[in-house]
Amino acid sequence: MNTLIIRGIALAALFSAALTTPALAHENYFGGWLTAALKGPIGNAEESSWQYLLHGEYRAYDEFDGIRYSVMRVGAIYSLDNGFSVSGGYGRHHTRLVAGGSVTENRTWQAVEWKHRLDNDWVFSARTRLEQRFFDGADGARWRLRQNVKLQIPFQQHENLDWIFSVEPFFQVYNPRGNDGRIGQIRSFAGINVKTGGKSRVEVGYLNQWGRVRNGEDLVNHMLQVNLRFSQ
Repeated sequence: MNTLIIRGIALAALFSAALTTPALAHENYFGGWLTAALKGPIGNAEESSWQYLLHGEYRAYDEFDGIRYSVMRVGAIYSLDNGFSVSGGYGRHHTRLVAGGSVTENRTWQAVEWKHRLDNDWVFSARTRLEQRFFDGADGARWRLRQNVKLQIPFQQHENLDWIFSVEPFFQVYNPRGNDGRIGQIRSFAGINVKTGGKSRVEVGYLNQWGRVRNGEDLVNHMLQVNLRFSQ
C-alpha cells in the first residue's frame, strides 16, 4: 500500500477521534492509568514463532478518589509473515465501586495485528480484537469488537524517543440486553515512547476515554497513562 495513503488514513482517523470525542460527552472525570506488560519467546528464542504475554493494569478514576479498576491478563502470540501476528488469551477484570461492592469480569479474546515500517521509519500498526465478556451474576456472554490503529513517529534529534498516537473504538457485537452494533467507547492516546535500554520501553501520555453510559449521560475520562513494556 502506498505510504502516503497509509499516513493519510492513520492521521485522519486519529485526529478525527481526538477532535470529536470530547464534544460527545456530558460528564468529565480525571485519573491515572498504569499498565505493565512482559513478552518473551516460548521455546528456543531464535527459532520459535510463539511468544507468551503477561499483562497487568491498575486504573484510578475521578482524581484518584473514585472507581478502582484492575486487570490481570495472560495470552500467547504467534508471528506470521509480512508483519502479521495472531494472539489470544484470558483476562480477569475487577472493578471496585465508589458506593461499595465490586464487579468481576472474566474475558477471553482473540486478535489479529499488522505492523508496517514506512520509508521514513514511521511505524503504523493496526489491531483487531474480538472479546467475549462474562460478568458475575449475569447470563450469557457479551461480544465486543475493538479496532486499534497506532502511529509511531521517531524524534529526529533523539534516537530513544518517539511520538505515539493511537485511537481505538469499541463496537458492541452482541449484548443479551440489546443495543448491538453500537459504539460503546473510544480511546484516543497521544504521548511519548522512551526506549530505556535493551528491549524495554516506557510510554507516557494523555488518554481521552469517551464512554456511552446505559440510561445515563455519556462521559469522558481524562487520564495520565503510563505503560511499561518489557521483552525478553
